[in-house]
This record gives sequence, structure tokens and C-alpha cells, in this order.
Amino acid sequence: MESELQAILDRAPYLTTLTIQQDTSISIPMSLFKHTNPSIRKLDLENYVHYFNENERLLLTRSLLAIQCEVLYIRINNRGNIITLVRNMINLRILYIYQSDEKYSHYIWF
Repeated sequence: MESELQAILDRAPYLTTLTIQQDTSISIPMSLFKHTNPSIRKLDLENYVHYFNENERLLLTRSLLAIQCEVLYIRINNRGNIITLVRNMINLRILYIYQSDEKYSHYIWF
């Protein structure tokens, strides 16, 4: 599946948004984020029903997709680790967060 994903990304040179959706809460294979496409600027994980923990967020922020990302939609389990996202995603302009410990979502603009 991973090589298939990279093949799809390679065939979409003008793709600006990558949306990942899933109905059940299971961990995302972090190897997914080793793939890249230089035109992707928006990573939408809002409908991926999984709350990223601290280790997953750290792995995500070190990925090529996250480094080039300007807009991120993500579910997190603890707002105290938002700083990890902001510090490591150097091109981030807009961060949309849905937290497991609150019923409301938050937008953060830079």
C-alpha cells in the first residue's frame, strides 16, 4: 500500500491538499508520512478518527509532509503538546485542532 500511495502522489504534481479519513479510532501508520509531494500544503486529518498522542505528533512533525505543510487539521489528545506542532512545523500558517478533552474545536492562525 505504501508504494501505491507514493505512486499516486507522484502522479499528482499539483495536489495541494491531502485528506485522510477513517471511521474507527486506530493508530495511523506513521510510515504514511514518509511519503511526499512537493505541492501539498494542506494536511487534513480532521476526519481521521484518531487522537494523536505526543509520540505520534513528534513523528508527524519530523515528516516531509509536515515540514512543508501550511495548513493542518488534526485531532490531539492533550492541548499541552500543541507547542510541538507549532515549533516543528516551520511553514505552518493555520492550525485547526480538535481535542479529545474538550467538546469544541480551535483555530490558531500565524
